[in-house]
Amino acid sequence: MFKRKIRAHGSSQDFAEPASKASKEFLKVGNRIRISSKDEGRRISKSEKTSPVTTRIIKNLAIEIQPPAHKDLHEYVKKRIEGWKEITPDRQSRTPARSPELTPKQTSKPGHRRVVSDKISSIFKIRSVSRRNGNNSFQKNTPINSKNDRSLIEVNQSLLQERHTPTHLYENLNVSAGSFQEQEEEKEKLVSYISSYFGKHLDDPPTTLDFYKIGKMIGKGAFGKVLLGVHKLTGMNVAIKTIEKAQLRNEHAKRKVFQEVYILKKIRNKYVVKIFEVFESSKHFLIVMEYAGGGDLLQFVKQKGRLTENEARRIFGQIIEGAIEIHENGVLHRDFKLDNILLDSQYSCCKICDFGVSKLVKKGQIINEQCGTPAYLAPEIIVDRGYEGFWADMWSLGILAYAMLCGTVPFKAHSIPELNKLILTGKYNLPDYLSENAKDMIRSMLQLVPHNRIPLDSLLRHPWFRSSDETEEESVSPRFIGNIEPSREKRFKVDDFILEKVVACGFPKSFVLNSLNCNELNHATATYYLLHDAIH
Repeated sequence: MFKRKIRAHGSSQDFAEPASKASKEFLKVGNRIRISSKDEGRRISKSEKTSPVTTRIIKNLAIEIQPPAHKDLHEYVKKRIEGWKEITPDRQSRTPARSPELTPKQTSKPGHRRVVSDKISSIFKIRSVSRRNGNNSFQKNTPINSKNDRSLIEVNQSLLQERHTPTHLYENLNVSAGSFQEQEEEKEKLVSYISSYFGKHLDDPPTTLDFYKIGKMIGKGAFGKVLLGVHKLTGMNVAIKTIEKAQLRNEHAKRKVFQEVYILKKIRNKYVVKIFEVFESSKHFLIVMEYAGGGDLLQFVKQKGRLTENEARRIFGQIIEGAIEIHENGVLHRDFKLDNILLDSQYSCCKICDFGVSKLVKKGQIINEQCGTPAYLAPEIIVDRGYEGFWADMWSLGILAYAMLCGTVPFKAHSIPELNKLILTGKYNLPDYLSENAKDMIRSMLQLVPHNRIPLDSLLRHPWFRSSDETEEESVSPRFIGNIEPSREKRFKVDDFILEKVVACGFPKSFVLNSLNCNELNHATATYYLLHDAIH
């Protein structure tokens, strides 16, 4: 939904020391949204319940994040959870190189737009996807009429004007020594508040932003901004998507927003970006999501020029596994592309994101909407005579695989009509440096006749996923290592070790278990999933 994806723009500057110019007027958030259907949300108001934490004005916008010196991630996380001991950090940063092969020239190019149309019209409605390079993209803020009109999501201008480099792969696991004591005090206050609240009430505490520290803006879209945040109970980074209610001018726009929330709540998979909490203020809906500190796959491919087959094999295997889970839940993504694949801070795991144009369908259902990015559109969508969405997703995944291996898309033109004609011919070039198995896999996905394409659940058994170029192994960075076979567990199994840590934060054990089994979105489940992701 958001045109600019959550990319890595972090360093120690992402969370700055409290500034005197920082706004002191904040929204008081007291309403939690529980998504009960794909079209609407059921709101449970808790604004009448005030607490010392809720009524207190947050004076510190953010904290400074630094990478820990520990090399053993698993060992560090356990120490972080059990003892919350202070560890002297070690500054590191990296600045990605740029490669010209996939650098977007203009937003008017057909390969960098998204097409959306209603059911009746066959005319493309082009929505440009912004490609902001450099730092100027984050220096524009919504105009502020008065000091009192400033809200929590308005970030200090001085933070936005600084130069930021991508976050270190451990940046979300530690805070600087100077702010460690302050963080521990805030955590203790929250734990005390949670314990006392459950002692007096039958339900859980109201969902509020008091459980998070707010940092810089890391993305901007049609309906609002995406902010970097820190979950105070765990110290883990999150992405907070803010949606301005004023921008949701009709029921269709609201339904679109909450359908994405419903889909993300429905799908719990390692390779799909997670949603933790949803709540609202008087002016905004706020969605707390998983933070991917490694940027998106488009930037990664641009840095490399093109990926080796061994690198692409591991990345694409994760994408396919996530796509299988999406389809098994009856969801069409309808916008698979490099931009919509995020990488975690360790560059070891992919995350499929942006379900803004996704749709819930049944197997065999005919779709009559034209939707997606022009360079990734399947031929049956262009013809506009109705199509089965799952096969169209397979075509888009084929384009994505080609782009990873070749550094460019197979179909390119100067206009939408010319691009559509090329796609309908089904003719494209396969470079000689590709292996025969890679060529065969791409051909099996980019078939003009939808039912001739390889089924998604059979793709991981293709010979290309079994092959390996041993001469490449030495040059491949240790990213995306691990098994590419499906490893999904259909039944949710609670980790007792993590459960005890959540209980130690003041949540009753029975409440945590019930919330997890019912797939609730609240502070308890957010704490559990953040700890789970940190350890596993």
